[in-house]
Amino acid sequence: AGSRGGGPAAPPPRDGGDRALVPAPGGRRDGSSRGRTPGGPAAAGGASCMSNDGRSFLSHSYGGGTHSILVEVAPFVDADDGRGEDAADRATGRKSGRVRIDAVLPRDVSESLSVDPVLGLVCCDGSPTRISEEDDGAGGRGRTARLPWVCVYTSASAFLLRISYPVPDDGDNEEGGRVIKGKVERLVEPFGRYLLSSPRGTEIVRIRPGPTGGPASCRPGSLAMLVREGRGRHAVVLHHGLGDGAGGRRGMTPGG
Repeated sequence: AGSRGGGPAAPPPRDGGDRALVPAPGGRRDGSSRGRTPGGPAAAGGASCMSNDGRSFLSHSYGGGTHSILVEVAPFVDADDGRGEDAADRATGRKSGRVRIDAVLPRDVSESLSVDPVLGLVCCDGSPTRISEEDDGAGGRGRTARLPWVCVYTSASAFLLRISYPVPDDGDNEEGGRVIKGKVERLVEPFGRYLLSSPRGTEIVRIRPGPTGGPASCRPGSLAMLVREGRGRHAVVLHHGLGDGAGGRRGMTPGG
C-alpha cells in the first residue's frame, strides 16, 4: 500500500475518466496497457494510456535506476478558439514539431515501483490540460501547463499524479521536436488506508477510471480498484475523486 523497496527525485508537495477516445497502441480499449515484467521493473516501462481528450499519450519509463512518466503531445490541431492561437498550441507550447515531457517520479514512488512491477497507467480526469501564468522564480512571468490526473499502480500500491511543465516561448520551439522537463507537483495515494488495513496477501488486480463525460461524469481521480483478498475472494474498492478543481492540498493524503 505504501512505498516499498531507490529512485531519484525529491518528493513534491503532495496530497493526501472514462475510457480514452482511442486505445493506446498495443493496449486495451480502456486506454491503458499493462507492462508487468517478473523479477523487477521493465527497462522500457510498458504501461501507457491516452488522455481522455485524445491529445496526450502517457507512458511509464524505467532506465538507469530512474522511473519517469513520459508524455508525448500529439500534433493535433484545434480550430482557432477566437483568441488568435490554437488551443492545442497553447497547451503544448509548440508551433511545429513534437513535444515530449519527461517527469521523473518522486523517490518514494520510484522505490515502490522498483519492488513491484507496474501493472498499469490509467488516465482518470476528463478535464483538458490547464494553462496558468505564474512567477518563473527569476523575477519574471511564465506559463505553466498542468496535465490531467493519471494513476500508476502495482500489485501493492497506487498513486495519483498531477504532472506540470513550463510552456516554452514561441521562440524556444525547435524544429523536429524537443524534450521538456516536467515535475510531479501533486501526489495522492487513493487507496492507501484500505491497502494498509487489508488482509495479508491482498493484491491489486486492476484499476479502472470512473466516467468523465455525460450525466454520469465523475470527479477527477475517481477510480474503481479490483483486489484479490486471498482464498479466491475478490472485492471492488472505490475512490470518489479529488473534489472540485482537483487542486488538492500540500501534504500527503493516503485516501481510501
